[in-house]
Amino acid sequence: MSTTHDSSIVDTPAGDVQDFEGPYAESHWDFHGGSGNGFVDKANLPSSLKLTGSNNSINQDTDYLTTADRDGHVMFDWKFSSTDVVAEEVYDGFGYLLNGVFTELATHESENVVLFDVKAGDRFGFRVFTLDAQGGPGTVLIKNFSFMSDLMTTIPIDNS
Repeated sequence: MSTTHDSSIVDTPAGDVQDFEGPYAESHWDFHGGSGNGFVDKANLPSSLKLTGSNNSINQDTDYLTTADRDGHVMFDWKFSSTDVVAEEVYDGFGYLLNGVFTELATHESENVVLFDVKAGDRFGFRVFTLDAQGGPGTVLIKNFSFMSDLMTTIPIDNS
């Protein structure tokens, strides 16, 4: 007797969030740009947002932050770009913040997916930084944002 196994994705638990909705809707996020002229483009919310760094000669981080409503996992796709590269020197970059600790993800044009864990009450979000605040800003597109209580798992299904 032969057995065939297919893989299936188990549904995520109720209450998990896809896109910037529910406890991660726009009203639950805070913008911090200091004296810089960075900004958040929310035109495509809830499916995506763009965070643009400062470019007015004031070196200021541009942050967009929220608070985790429960323990879980944050995941999103990102695409970073900057025109501010001179002779291979990099002046802008992107990453995420978790309780004030910055994790750099990009300083050159690139894209990827990131996944990290949070606990209820943790502050997390996105940062575009600049070292010179001129020559063009760094910009990141964030899409496919999701918050999961548990990671999805692949399990074998017996179709015999």
